[in-house]
Amino acid sequence: MKEFGLAVKNNRTQLGLSMQELADRANASKSMISKIENNLVQPTLHLSIRIAYGLNTSLSKMLHEAKQANTVLMKIEDQPEWQDPKNKLLRKIISPTFKHSNTECLYITLPAKSINNIVPASLGRSEKWLFVTKGKLNIQIGEEIFQLKRGDSLYYEPKQQQIHSNPGSSPTEYILVCNVSNN
Repeated sequence: MKEFGLAVKNNRTQLGLSMQELADRANASKSMISKIENNLVQPTLHLSIRIAYGLNTSLSKMLHEAKQANTVLMKIEDQPEWQDPKNKLLRKIISPTFKHSNTECLYITLPAKSINNIVPASLGRSEKWLFVTKGKLNIQIGEEIFQLKRGDSLYYEPKQQQIHSNPGSSPTEYILVCNVSNN
């Protein structure tokens, strides 16, 4: 993903961070940051999110240019996608990103029988709203497990690791709205 490597480098240099400083913030190696910036590897979704947080931003803001309008149409071909090379989860940004907004709306496709471990945001207080549009989805937050099916929704404040898993034999699709405040 060429745009991501360039976005990492641009954000890092704007913040005046060395590759090692970013690596420390993202819990990654300096060589991995270098490979990402030079588009030699595509990081997993988890590493990409840790890098974004290390750069004091969100993955959505890194992949999609911030808008400055009251009304924004996002045609399907303009909605950035990110596919995790490991578990093949597809993350599509379906809302515009605004410079001073910490809300993002994502359309997630989780392949059959797959698991996505999510580390909580480290930028501040976080809220998530989830709505299942297709299939079944299990959400584990700490020791508690929520079993959702098409049409179910869940609100939560992730303060610990979450596990999103698809127990079904076909892909699960869901909308995830995330809001992270720096308070």
